Amino acid sequence: MKIKDIVQNTLRKFGFEIRRTNASIEVFSLQKLLIKKENPIIFDIGACHGSVAMTYNELFKNPSIYCFEPFSESYYILQKNVSNFSNIKCLNCAISDKKGKANLNVNKNSATNSLLQSDDRGEEFWGKKLYDTETVVNVDTITIDEFIRDISVPHIDILKIDVQGGEYEVFCGAKESLSNQNISLIYSEMIMCPTYRGQHKISEYFTMLDSFGYQFLDFFNPVRRHNQLIQADVIFLNKSIMENIINY
Repeated sequence: MKIKDIVQNTLRKFGFEIRRTNASIEVFSLQKLLIKKENPIIFDIGACHGSVAMTYNELFKNPSIYCFEPFSESYYILQKNVSNFSNIKCLNCAISDKKGKANLNVNKNSATNSLLQSDDRGEEFWGKKLYDTETVVNVDTITIDEFIRDISVPHIDILKIDVQGGEYEVFCGAKESLSNQNISLIYSEMIMCPTYRGQHKISEYFTMLDSFGYQFLDFFNPVRRHNQLIQADVIFLNKSIMENIINY
């Protein structure tokens, strides 16, 4: 029996079924089932206004959530939205492959802001103007490995990433954590169509994470254009979580 079949059979016992058309809310309930903790440590990379952080905060009893958002306008809204929750910490910086400074491309739609420049070919898939860059601002960057050393975080239970094409660089800055299996679950957006200059192919993500012993679980929230999968969320699990599923 294949790994994925074992996972699906186990999850069905809890009323879950992994499907290509999973609704957004189901993917969060699935994460709660997989982590099995009331007080997980969660990193929200590319937190924007905090909607995902708030979802995690409602889902778990007492999570510790670290939100990273480099765009000052979004960061202001983020702080306001989570101000009543002392367990949610906000940091005005980008997560990348090195500590320092980087240019953030601020686009017409702020949800598409990226450390990568927009690719003109993206209009074919996403429409006009959405990724048009209006200005460029200099922002602070840090790596996951450096940050967890700075604050002495022993383990990340959930690493959520939505950084518009820069996910590969996030993983490059987390190689120590990945090699030590110190991240239990990775929940990341991945873009397959040309959208940003210098974005990596999805095969490169799979190769990197596989080299660190992470198992791909499934695609979620797929976006298709022209009969082509152009974007989806993915979940990868470390060996410990995968073994718990298989041995259940």
